[in-house]
Order: sequence, then structure tokens, then C-alpha cells
Amino acid sequence: MYQVEAGHNAVLKTSFRDNKTPFDPVEIKDVQVYTPSGELFGTYTPVRLDKGSYKIVVENVLHTGIWTHVWTWKASSGLDYVSSKYRFLVYPKKSAEVNVTKASTGLILRIRALSMYYLDIDFITKGIRQSCNFLLYRGDSFNGPWFKLTPEPIDYPNYVDHLTPPLNLASLPYYFAQAVWKGEVLATSQASTLSGLPSLAGLSIASRIQRIVTNRGGNRVIIFRKRRGGTLCGCIDPVIGKSTKSMCPVCFGTGWSGGYYPGIVTPCLSNVTQEMIVPTQEGNIQPQIGSFYIGNYPLVNSDDIVVEQEGKRWKVVNVDRVSYRGFVISQLINSSLIAPGEAEYMFTADKVEDTGWIYYPKSDLP
Repeated sequence: MYQVEAGHNAVLKTSFRDNKTPFDPVEIKDVQVYTPSGELFGTYTPVRLDKGSYKIVVENVLHTGIWTHVWTWKASSGLDYVSSKYRFLVYPKKSAEVNVTKASTGLILRIRALSMYYLDIDFITKGIRQSCNFLLYRGDSFNGPWFKLTPEPIDYPNYVDHLTPPLNLASLPYYFAQAVWKGEVLATSQASTLSGLPSLAGLSIASRIQRIVTNRGGNRVIIFRKRRGGTLCGCIDPVIGKSTKSMCPVCFGTGWSGGYYPGIVTPCLSNVTQEMIVPTQEGNIQPQIGSFYIGNYPLVNSDDIVVEQEGKRWKVVNVDRVSYRGFVISQLINSSLIAPGEAEYMFTADKVEDTGWIYYPKSDLP
């Protein structure tokens, strides 16, 4: 896999061959380049280097992780277009010296393995009342040297680190983070690594389950994790401690400014009951019940929101997690349908990550 340091230009080349003989396609469309979050970064016109050899230059790639570039071409007239997808890694550049010795108890890292290729780092704040963003660093040892994984502070409670090469249990990476707000460092975590060695069998089972869900599900949903801390919304009455607005456009009924973290796309197997209108004794409508079976990321909790492709929104009632020797391998999300017009429909369903191909590449799925 081609690799480039963050902040530099990525020179991406490809070649076209027929039985090892180079040839020029009759047509090559503009190449599409996608960031690790799955967003389109730009389209580029390839430049011919030699017979059957072409390149594009993507300037100033910043976001670390696995990027994708898609080439669409036609071998000769009369044939259909063919698309080929390639990946390349943007690794973090070495950062300036950062003092980790002044760690505070206001920020703790919880690190778990999702697979042999990815580690999930949760940011847990204590005693920090306002919302904050996070900077994350990775090092080869407890004392560094440190590389900045996030070029800019991120507004999300966790980060998934793409490991290249795969996880080496004999040489685990270390991480530390800073909670920042408006340029001020509010807290610095201790340097941390995996608290215990993951179950290799559990990693393998989780990968197989993710592959089954991806290949057989045919459905993708967006998970919106509810904010459970940060800055209290202005709709909260300080005396009674409850919201004074039933349809608050700031917290969407959660009580915390922003309401929900940006969404994460994940493949799933779904089972939704028939849409039956059943009056209850109180005269209300019996809510429709749905269940969604997903892999081990993201970890879902009650009151989170699941959004289907057609726009239906579900509130998570409870989650049944399946574990193998303490390692989460899958989740069954039980939820109830949210009626259109409720506060949970007031926020835009934008995604930030697509776990379908970012977190589980085929090389990780035996």
C-alpha cells in the first residue's frame, strides 16, 4: 500500500495491462479521491506517464488514515466502463515535543482493540463542565516520541486508529490526549496503551461477524450517539433541572448543547415489525419495534438514535452485547420508531465515518 506523511502531496499512480502488456484505455474519467471519513476530497484528471501508466497528484493530504481513489475507465469502444478502487495510507507526521508529565485526572483514555488493524480510543472527561474538543497523540513507548494523529481538535468522544502494520502484541502503541477549548488546554491524559491483551479468537470472530453483516445485510444505518455531558443547553431551568422547551433546536431534547455526536455509518441486519396501528388503553399508538444487528463498532447505548437509509429514525431502548472472553463481538440494538415531527427529527443526519469499508478492509476478514 502506498504511504505518505500527512501534510505532503500524494502521488498516486496506476497502470493498465492486458496479460502483462501495457495498454492505454480508450477513455479514463476523472479520478475520485475519498478521505478516511468517506467524504469526497476531490476529482482529478490523470496525467499519462507512459503507455498504460498514469498518475494524479493530491496536494496537502492532512487527515490520517486509509484514503481511497477510484479510477473509472473503458478499455475500448463498445465496452462498459470499469471502476477500480485503490487505497493509500496517510500517516501522522512527527509533532513537536509535548510535555506529558503534567497529566491531570480530568481526562482518561480507554483503549480497546476492534481488530488486528484498528484500535478504538475513548476520551473520558471528569470535572470538565463545558464542551471540549480533543487532540490525540501516538508514540512507540510511554515516553514517546509523539506523533499527532489529529491535525485539528475533534469534536467526538472517540477516535479509531488505523494500524499499519497490524497490531503487534509484543510492541503496543501508546497514546495520550489533550482536552482543549478555544485554544486552551483544559486537561491532559496520562500516556496509555491497551489495558490487557485482546483475545485473538475474539478478534477473529468479530471480523467474521462484520463480514457476514456487510455482505448479507444489504442495509446501512447511521448511529448517532447521544451527548451525555458537555455544556448544558440554555433550555434547562436551573431550579428544576429540566428543559422548558419540548422542541429545543439546540439540544433536541437531550439537555446538552448539540444533542448528538456526528453519525457513524455501519452495515446491519435489521428486523422491523409490521407497521400496525394499535391503540393503547390511554388512546396512544403502540410504537413500532425494530431490532438492528451490528458488529462491535460503534458501541451503542440506550437513547442513541438509529437512522435508516429511507430516513426513519429509531430511539435505542436497550442493547444486548455478545462477548467472547470479555471482548465485544456484536450488538443487537432494540429500538422504537420515532414519530415524524418529534425533536429527534430536528437535526441533520450527516455522517462522519463509514465502518463498512473503512474499519474492516477485506484483508482483515478471513
